[in-house]
Amino acid sequence: SSGINAEWPLRPGTLFYYRTMPSKHEGWLSKFRSQLISNENLAIRSSRTIRLPRYIFNKLVNPKENWIPPCFISSQVSEKIKTSHEMIRASSELSEETTEDIKLQRQLQDAKSCCEVGDYLKTCDLNQEDSANALLKLCDDLIPDGHLQRLGTKDVADSMEALIGLALSRYGYRKGVDLLDLILITTFQSGEGEHPDLFNDYIYEPIPESQIKRQVGNDLWRASLNLWCQSLDHVQAKLSYTFKEPLYLLEALTHASFSQIDACYQRLEFLGDAVLDMLMVAHIYENNPTYDQGEMTDLLASLVCNTTLSKVCTTLNLHKAMLYDSAELYNDLARFYMNFDDDQLSRWCQDLSLERVFVDAVDLDTMDEIPIMDLASKVVQTPKILGDLVESIIGAIYLDSGEDMNQVWNVIWPWFQHFYDSYSSNPPKNPKALVNETYTGIKRDVVSYPGDQYKFIASITIATRDKDDKLNTYQFRTIGRDRETAMEVCYGRAWHFHKKYLSL
Repeated sequence: SSGINAEWPLRPGTLFYYRTMPSKHEGWLSKFRSQLISNENLAIRSSRTIRLPRYIFNKLVNPKENWIPPCFISSQVSEKIKTSHEMIRASSELSEETTEDIKLQRQLQDAKSCCEVGDYLKTCDLNQEDSANALLKLCDDLIPDGHLQRLGTKDVADSMEALIGLALSRYGYRKGVDLLDLILITTFQSGEGEHPDLFNDYIYEPIPESQIKRQVGNDLWRASLNLWCQSLDHVQAKLSYTFKEPLYLLEALTHASFSQIDACYQRLEFLGDAVLDMLMVAHIYENNPTYDQGEMTDLLASLVCNTTLSKVCTTLNLHKAMLYDSAELYNDLARFYMNFDDDQLSRWCQDLSLERVFVDAVDLDTMDEIPIMDLASKVVQTPKILGDLVESIIGAIYLDSGEDMNQVWNVIWPWFQHFYDSYSSNPPKNPKALVNETYTGIKRDVVSYPGDQYKFIASITIATRDKDDKLNTYQFRTIGRDRETAMEVCYGRAWHFHKKYLSL
């Protein structure tokens, strides 16, 4: 269950970084968190602090085939050590003038290593560095490979994630935080709680206040804040939640381009992303005991992806309440929503497809020609800002409710219930996964756009054979402002093309 447990470190880690780094923006925090909970870092820290690898078994133990009793030295090992001692005693001063002398020098070096192994096995009277080198030599040269258990970085990281999931699900939130403290992912130092609870055991007080509240302004500015907050009453009614501190809501709906407020939604988005993942992970894990790791991961991905969140955002009309001063953002939103009339928009919000690329937008892709597409001139997918707004609202509710995860869940569950009920029986897959499963040998490439360091050209090439066994290749190229978006559109176009022309 390590795949689903991978999400558990996000909430305590995110909460810790959100609180202790108030001046850092969302991009920096996301990168920092990703580095700390990466497979490599989890493996290194768990190895150093709790020596986790020595407790992991990834190979079936068969006493007759691959088990060596403790303190046992096989005749093969003993003979090699004895031969090494004899070689060293018989050696004399050597020069490095001839090839033979150099070869013998290397043999003597190996012999010394074998002698160190013998000393370690018989006395264990070596310093830590010599002991490590001797054991490495023992594993590489003296013990048959079938008797060894080799662990990769991901093996150790997966086991650490599973331990964190076990601590949180079985023993409560504090125990999970204690384990994160132990491997130095966080430093809450939470200690024992009187009433340990999975979600609502408060670790770190007081609750962080809104960034807007920290700003100093004159009476006119404060009056403007009150008017902005009052104008969001209809949003609270739509959310079915009344904020005790409306500034959280105001911050969650403020874009970075809105110059009148020196704060924006991005840090709350960072927090809300982890809260949403935590809640969905817990719900999936507890209510689908027969699901394996892959099924749980697919279901989670379908519920928290930008497509689903954008539909939630549109249903709640959060985009209409956002404060921003960006003509570019206005154009992006306007061009997106111009694709629908009211009935079409309502149907799209209830649609269960995860495809972000619209069929009508890629109708120029034909068997005869697949033109390069520039996303600056054509809206082909849902804007990312829509999903970001939902996550920032969740972060705002989380803080305003006093970090009460149960209350947050009660508020947001109606937003996702329709999707969960449908996806839980048959988790859908996004176009990237579908293309990768359908075609082999896919060629991918991303290069910087000539003359513009802020644009990228992504491309994927798929190949298929026709009924005459002729190999045909199809390349999809997309220009976008970031690599991920451009590549995602390429996959969406490829899947539409497959369904229209190649799946017949």
